[in-house]
Amino acid sequence: MRTNPRSADYAQGSAIRMAMDEFNRSYCGVLHLLHDCFNGSPNLLAIATGAMYALKAQAIELMQLPSGDGLTTVGPSFEYVPPEDRRTVQGKVVMLRDGPYVVSGDVAIYDVEGELRRSTGSWCLCRCGGSRNKPFCDGTHARVGFDGRESADHGSIADRRASYAADGVTIYDDRSRCAHFGQCSNKLPGVFRVDAEPFVDPRGAPSADVTTVAGDCPSGALAYAVGDAPEPVEPHQPPSVVPIVDGPYRVRGPITVVGADGHPYERRARQTLCRCGHSRNKPFCDGSHWYAGFRDPLPPEAADESEPS
Repeated sequence: MRTNPRSADYAQGSAIRMAMDEFNRSYCGVLHLLHDCFNGSPNLLAIATGAMYALKAQAIELMQLPSGDGLTTVGPSFEYVPPEDRRTVQGKVVMLRDGPYVVSGDVAIYDVEGELRRSTGSWCLCRCGGSRNKPFCDGTHARVGFDGRESADHGSIADRRASYAADGVTIYDDRSRCAHFGQCSNKLPGVFRVDAEPFVDPRGAPSADVTTVAGDCPSGALAYAVGDAPEPVEPHQPPSVVPIVDGPYRVRGPITVVGADGHPYERRARQTLCRCGHSRNKPFCDGSHWYAGFRDPLPPEAADESEPS
């Protein structure tokens, strides 16, 4: 690793400089959290613990990043960043290898009761399903040996989806992102057919009804386009992450999801991310929470049992 690395050693806007700047923002954010923990807000300790796991992952990435001199790697610089410069506007969700989701930018984060918990900054959300401080990470993934390996396709949505045209609209269906909520087949069983192929028959109901149900698909697996428009209709929604009761995170708005290997998934306006830890299509929900018996919030009797003795 390079001796005494400094962000100023690299050009503004370069990949190395951006990675170092991001680390330093996270580093100062952790210091701020720890300061608050020990000065009147001990409830923030679990959140700070998750943030430290994220900081460790960023440091490791920097220590593996070639510095450009052919001999050394970059390494973390641990530089102070004023609070007004720590803000990252663009919404992003990054997976840590076998760890939590790191949500950064101007993203509204809610708890399962619908209460707004955070609206900007960088925060770690539980991905293993075991945190006692949901939706935030408390480090449980490390204790239980969580396997967070991703298996979802990184390819283009347009290459995966099937299309079905009828009456001036086209219904798109990307089965690889379906979270199996069943809201489509429950509302319009003659269109979204669980016992027939193809799954979608757009002529089974009035177009207005079909597009309404497709547009309400939680995972974004279903979408629709009007006329000859090449892109699906997606109303603007502010970026947010909302845990669904006993289910996944509902992700809305312009938020980029990035794998643990650093490669982003194609951005979409509606996404559902696994939070039970059991999906076979990580990081996306595949409905496994139903079979795993995932509960959040816990019923009172189970909540009592989960408390440490």
